[in-house]
Amino acid sequence: MNKLFHTVTSSNDDNPEAHRDKADKSVLLIRELELHIFIGVHPSEKAARQRVLVSVEVFLRDKPDISNDCIDTVLSYQEIIIGIEGIADQGHINLVETYAERIADYILEFPEAKSCTVRVEKPDIFANAASVGIEISRHSLTH
Repeated sequence: MNKLFHTVTSSNDDNPEAHRDKADKSVLLIRELELHIFIGVHPSEKAARQRVLVSVEVFLRDKPDISNDCIDTVLSYQEIIIGIEGIADQGHINLVETYAERIADYILEFPEAKSCTVRVEKPDIFANAASVGIEISRHSLTH
C-alpha cells in the first residue's frame, strides 16, 4: 500500500500512545456558579447587582494524586470558587470579557492548571435569549 495513502487514511487505532494522550486527562469543573455582582456599562447596571453565571473547566497538568483520599493533594474547586467570588468583590466590572480574563488569570496561577475555559453569562438581559456572555480558553505560559 502507498505509505502516504496509509498515513493519511489510517486512524490512530494502531497507535496506543495516541489513545493514552486522549484518555489520560483530568478536568476540574464548576458549572453555572450563580453570583450577584456589579457588572455592566449602562447606568442601571452600575446601580444594582446583576445575576451572572460562571462556568469553568480547568485542565490539569497531571492526574490528581488521590492515593490518600485527601483534599490537600488536589486542586480544590472550593478554592477556585472563593477566588471567582473575590474577583467580583474587588469592585464594579464593566465587561463580562474583563471578568472572564481575570478569572482565567487567577486559575492559571495554580501550578496544577495547564489551561482553562471560562464562561461568564448574563441570563437576565434579553427576554428572548437564555443568556448572553463570553467564553474564553487560555493556556498557562509555564510548561
